[in-house]
Amino acid sequence: MGLFYNRYDIDLNIDMMNKFICAIVKLSYNSKKENLRELKLYIHKDLYVECISCNKSITYEIDTTISDWCPFILESKLIRILFNEKLYINENIEFIFKYSGHIDVISPYGVNRLTNNWIELGLYTPWFPLTDNMEQALFNINIDIDKDYKIINSNKQGNNLILYQKIPSFDCTILACKDFKYVENKACEVAIEVYYVNEKYKNLANEIKAISIKVIKKYIEFGDVETENYSIVIAPREDGGGYCRPGLIVVTPEDKFEDKINCFKFIAHELAHIWWNKSNTNSWEDWLNESFAEYSALIALRDNFKQEDFDKIISSYEEKSKDLPAIRNLSRADENAYKVLYIKGALVLNKLENRIGKVKFKELLQKIHLNKINTTDKFLDMVEKICNKEIREFLDILLN
Repeated sequence: MGLFYNRYDIDLNIDMMNKFICAIVKLSYNSKKENLRELKLYIHKDLYVECISCNKSITYEIDTTISDWCPFILESKLIRILFNEKLYINENIEFIFKYSGHIDVISPYGVNRLTNNWIELGLYTPWFPLTDNMEQALFNINIDIDKDYKIINSNKQGNNLILYQKIPSFDCTILACKDFKYVENKACEVAIEVYYVNEKYKNLANEIKAISIKVIKKYIEFGDVETENYSIVIAPREDGGGYCRPGLIVVTPEDKFEDKINCFKFIAHELAHIWWNKSNTNSWEDWLNESFAEYSALIALRDNFKQEDFDKIISSYEEKSKDLPAIRNLSRADENAYKVLYIKGALVLNKLENRIGKVKFKELLQKIHLNKINTTDKFLDMVEKICNKEIREFLDILLN
């Protein structure tokens, strides 16, 4: 059975003077279920949905209250679509959404915002209709915006900018500014441009450039990547942290960059998501993204700093992991989810590497990446294939 991705074709107008957006979204949705009856999507709470049309007979309702459905999506409302006829698995459904609304700085983390100096729109308070299980999709966005703004990873076409994301992802982030500055480099056929807005971040941009060269040279051992061009953007905000999307890494100029080891580990973690980004981020399977990215960062750190620096971090992780809940079936809303996914999961991988050795562990990472493994069961199957049943059982105990 072939794999079919959803596709968003979007005409987006951004009115910076009024902090207002208008969008017409064509969503080509592929049914993953037999006899699909209901589809749940989420959108930013302040966007007014004018209408939804479909090539199938539907009814829909839009909540007026904020939905508590995902721990890192805090200001969205539910769009519930009901189908009036039977749908088949892999059947394609065409939706048209028309909506508009004001967006300023939103969410307590300030990640999504529409201000004169900085535009950052993504799924954290979704500006596009986001499926409830965050299904991966392709994005093609035609953006009408003041000509003075540059949008990261976009191309000029006529009077508008085109943002085309050909690698499937659960998100499509729009980053724009009037006065981007950048430094560029290339490592192992991966070209990286580091963007910044404020001149005071120029030294940080050059430091990130140097780190990225070292890290990419290490990570390329895991296997080739689909995207050969990446933009790293230093966001001009203090809160919200960083994230990675296809072709894009966003970081913030936090205090951690004053420490060379913390700076290296942070950038290395985000770069690692170029390889480890295949699993559902809204479930406990996210450990295959976050734990693998964190431990990859520690491996790169071990190669570029002293062994004792690596050992010190592992010792601190052992202390922090005491009394944490199990990785398997962890609720993504659990108050300890961050520590479990970033710290305990990385420690599990360290124990696995110590058990099977660095050479076998590297082979395992290569196979996981090559085979696009995105569930723990498939991961355990690969562990048994590369190693043996005993190692699989050893790892299974660590996950429970």
